[in-house]
Amino acid sequence: EIKSFEFNINDELNGVFRYLSIESNGNPHDKGKVEGTSNSICSPSCHPKNLLNTTKEDDYLPKSSELNAWVLFDFKNMEIEISKYSIKASDFGKDYGHLKNWVIEISNNNKNWKIIDEHSNSSELNGSNYIKTFNTTNQRFSRYCRFRHTGDYYGINNRCVMGFQSI
Repeated sequence: EIKSFEFNINDELNGVFRYLSIESNGNPHDKGKVEGTSNSICSPSCHPKNLLNTTKEDDYLPKSSELNAWVLFDFKNMEIEISKYSIKASDFGKDYGHLKNWVIEISNNNKNWKIIDEHSNSSELNGSNYIKTFNTTNQRFSRYCRFRHTGDYYGINNRCVMGFQSI
C-alpha cells in the first residue's frame, strides 16, 4: 500500500514521521516502526529518535564539536520516496549550533548511497525554531534515509554544540 503526504506550507512537519507517530501511538523509534541511529550522540537524552517526535520538542545533539555527524533512519519493512523534507532548527539563538552543511542520502542496502539533496554554507536554518522545507532530486523508493552533516556549523568556533529538533 502506497501512502502519499501532500506538502502543506502551514504544517510543514506533517509527513511520514507524524503519520507513523499517530499510527503507532508514540515515537516511531520507540514503537519499532523506524530505527534512528547515529555515529555521534551527546547523551542518551539527545538521541536521534528525538527527531521523530511530532508533539514534543527535544533536540538531537551530537558530541561537542562533531563536524561529520550523521543520523540514519531505517524504515525496516517499509520503503519511502522523499520528494520534500522539512527540518526544524533547535531553539538555540542565531549563530549558535545551527545546521550549515549537509546532504540527504538514500539506500536500499545501507552500503551504497545516493545523494538526493545537498546544502553548503546554508543560512536557512540559522535561527531559533526556524523551519524550512527542501526539495529533493533522484527520488526513488528506499528503505534507508540518512542525514549527514558535511562540515562546520554555526557557532562551532565558540564551542557550541550542533543540534536540531525535527526532520
